Amino acid sequence: MRKLLIVIAMLFGLIAQAEALNSTAVITADNHYGLFIGNATGSNLQFIGRNEIGPYGSAPNGGSNWYFPEAFSFDARPGDYLYVVAWDDRQAASGSGHFLMASFTTPNGVVVTTKSDWVFKSTDAGFPGDYGPVPPTADLLAMINSGSWSDVQAEINQSYLLSRGNFDPQTRQIWSDAIVGASTGYVLFRSDLVISDPLPFVVAEPDMLAIFGIGVLGCVAGCRRKKVVMLN
Repeated sequence: MRKLLIVIAMLFGLIAQAEALNSTAVITADNHYGLFIGNATGSNLQFIGRNEIGPYGSAPNGGSNWYFPEAFSFDARPGDYLYVVAWDDRQAASGSGHFLMASFTTPNGVVVTTKSDWVFKSTDAGFPGDYGPVPPTADLLAMINSGSWSDVQAEINQSYLLSRGNFDPQTRQIWSDAIVGASTGYVLFRSDLVISDPLPFVVAEPDMLAIFGIGVLGCVAGCRRKKVVMLN
């Protein structure tokens, strides 16, 4: 009986592992962004969240919408990358559009924005502006599956922003190209590596594991009833 209970405990541990791999994000961008996770082709692209619509930050922080970061929790799936689409307010003649600054805790450890850990693609089409929605998933899929990813070109250590959120100390502001320059369209950033490795062995779907577990428990109950009858 003891061995059987151990097996059942291991079974339900596998169910928990199959259901969720918890991750967190602390993120800001100039001026807007949308956070996604998905595999290398984006076929399972999942939207996690975005920052405020409009040019201003949420109360009580105020200021510009990139002054203070947002925080998210999500479940990373095996084979997922981080994707962040970012765009500015097209006032880049006096500013630095499309910067991204983020740190994540993932099943594969801490991931931060640095030049060496992220790649990007960009487009001049479909500029959302301050009040527009996150670019459509279909458009992002087209970007993911066309052309090659490029290396991020610039980074800066902004200590004053690090102090405004729970950023990892190694987090940097990153830009796709030049720090100051014309900014049109939007940029799609992607983590260079997956944030959750594929499972090293085949695990049944959680529902199937649960059904199997219920069946094992039923067998245990049946055996106990049979034993009682025989004793009587």
